[in-house]
Amino acid sequence: MRACIQRVSSASVRVAGELVGEIGTGILVLLGVAGDDTEADLTALADKMAGLRIFEDPEERMNLSLADVGGEILVVSQFTLYADCRKGRRPSFTEAAPPEKAERDYLAFVEYLRGKGFHVETGRFRAMMDVSLTNDGPVTIWLDSRELVEKKNDPILQGTNGILTVGFIVVLLLCSVGFLIYWILSIQSRSLLFGIFRAMGMSMREVFTMLINEQIFIS
Repeated sequence: MRACIQRVSSASVRVAGELVGEIGTGILVLLGVAGDDTEADLTALADKMAGLRIFEDPEERMNLSLADVGGEILVVSQFTLYADCRKGRRPSFTEAAPPEKAERDYLAFVEYLRGKGFHVETGRFRAMMDVSLTNDGPVTIWLDSRELVEKKNDPILQGTNGILTVGFIVVLLLCSVGFLIYWILSIQSRSLLFGIFRAMGMSMREVFTMLINEQIFIS
């Protein structure tokens, strides 16, 4: 699944002169579906797109996401994003999904974004459309779900995360054992002091409460 994303101040789509979709500030998404796309491609692309910080903050830096600015989304189907121009002069579209699958995944993509709370407008699938927009910036970004999914499933990245997780657990256990040993040794070295406290009339419960409070403040 591929998406050409443009940050816009306004965008609209018409079919035979009829306005079928229109947004103000937000993003125009030209969406192409591949024949082997899965739900993982859909969610990876939609989540990445929704979280992109491509809108300017008060300091004019790209630091805000679509949700931060209350932006809208206009999604237009675009199978030509899968054009293969490596041979000859006529593009090949063999990688693009068949119309039935493309429409199903396109609509699922739109509903997924709506489920995340965004206002989403659409074009009309398999229709000749006139798309108008005012590109704000300009800002145009290309996303390919295959790259996002492959990066997420990269065995090297997964292995690195696993090693870091195990390392953190080992360090946490070592720190806990070290603290426990220190606490035991501290108690043993102060047995005479505890005897004095007991002779002064302090109960064992009061002595242990004092020790616990002491360790909390030290930690």
